[in-house]
Amino acid sequence: MRSISQVITLLHDRATARLTDEDIDTLAGGSEFAAHMASDARDVLSSIGCLVRGDDSNVGGFTSDKGVPELCFLMSNVLDVVASLIAVSDNAKYERSLRREASQAMPPNQAVEEAGA
Repeated sequence: MRSISQVITLLHDRATARLTDEDIDTLAGGSEFAAHMASDARDVLSSIGCLVRGDDSNVGGFTSDKGVPELCFLMSNVLDVVASLIAVSDNAKYERSLRREASQAMPPNQAVEEAGA
C-alpha cells in the first residue's frame, strides 16, 4: 500500500455498483467532513508554528531534526485522507446524478420493474 488514498479508491471502485441511493447520498456528504478536517489541520499547524517560533528555551517536540519530518509525514497522510474523501464525495455526486438521469429516462413501468428486481 502506498497511501490511504489507494485503499479508499479501491474500496469505492469495487463497491459503487452495490451501493444504495442512501449510501450514495451519505458518501456525497464526505466533502463536508473533509473541509472540516482541512480546517482543523490548518488550525493545528498554525498553533504549532506559533509555539515553535515562540519557544526560546529549546524544550519540546521540535528541538531535534526528528520532530519536523514526523509532523510533515503525518500531515501528508492527513491531507491524503482529505483528498480521498473529496474524491469519493465527488464520485458519489456524479453517480447520484447518473442514477437520477437513468431513472428519469426510463419509462414508468420499466422503472417499477427494475426497482422490484
